[in-house]
Amino acid sequence: MKKYYMIVFSFLIAGCGMTRTTRIVGNYKSNTILYGEYEVVATFNPDGSFIYYLPFNYQATGNWHLSGDTLVLHSEKFQTDTLAPSYKCTDLEGKTDAYLVKGRKLYVINKTGWTKHIYLKKIQFVDIARGRIRWWIRHIYHKKL
Repeated sequence: MKKYYMIVFSFLIAGCGMTRTTRIVGNYKSNTILYGEYEVVATFNPDGSFIYYLPFNYQATGNWHLSGDTLVLHSEKFQTDTLAPSYKCTDLEGKTDAYLVKGRKLYVINKTGWTKHIYLKKIQFVDIARGRIRWWIRHIYHKKL
């Protein structure tokens, strides 16, 4: 009987460890808006890859992993070259962005720490389409006036 409890307990521990990374998987949008669109819309895939969708059809792709309660992103597009468009959301050095994971929100981590005012919030992909449709309706409606 003790072996049975040990087996069930070990499966529970293994299952809880898997849910930490799978809870990150999904679509997120920033709480900041630039030129009528969300500044960043991000998709985190189960295979450890991600896509940043930025205004003006810019995209950045790369890999992500969890380190404790920190989501670390690596991308070749995360450059510090001032002449290239900025794909990064943080001021961290190198080709890395980082977020503090708290529930359904990812808070930006900068050199001075994390901020509670700038974050990505987990959403359904349908919410993104709904927001863009509303923006286009507003835009077209105002043009006709």
